Amino acid sequence: MRQIKQIYLTLFSSILLLTGCIVQSQSPASATQQHTSGPQLLNKTAASGETIAVLHSIIVNPDCTSREIATVRVTQPPAHGTTQVIQSEDYPTFAADNSRATCNKIKLPGMFVYYTPSPGFTGSDAMTVETITHSGVDVEYKVFITVK
Repeated sequence: MRQIKQIYLTLFSSILLLTGCIVQSQSPASATQQHTSGPQLLNKTAASGETIAVLHSIIVNPDCTSREIATVRVTQPPAHGTTQVIQSEDYPTFAADNSRATCNKIKLPGMFVYYTPSPGFTGSDAMTVETITHSGVDVEYKVFITVK
């Protein structure tokens, strides 16, 4: 049973959702479900008038090839800014002790979400982003943004 759990952990740890220095992977239990139990909370800070990267999703195979491009959409837009969701390439940010840490040297495709505050706006804003993989893993992010 422990070996099966390790196989599932290895399989599903390839599903990564990255934002800045935050790396989240699906555990075997949650990855077999169709939807996570609640939104993941992210806190970001933006300078007034400047665009920031809010979230990027890169899904990687053990051999460092791209596994898939997840569907990423803003389900609740921010009240005081705009967002862009684009497909691009970037380097994954696996922890040094992760078996895929060598993949950090390879630019891989993924989906990226950017936020730009409205001109002159300072204060608090929020948005909700959803990612869905081809294997049916659905993760919702509630993003709280402080604009200074």
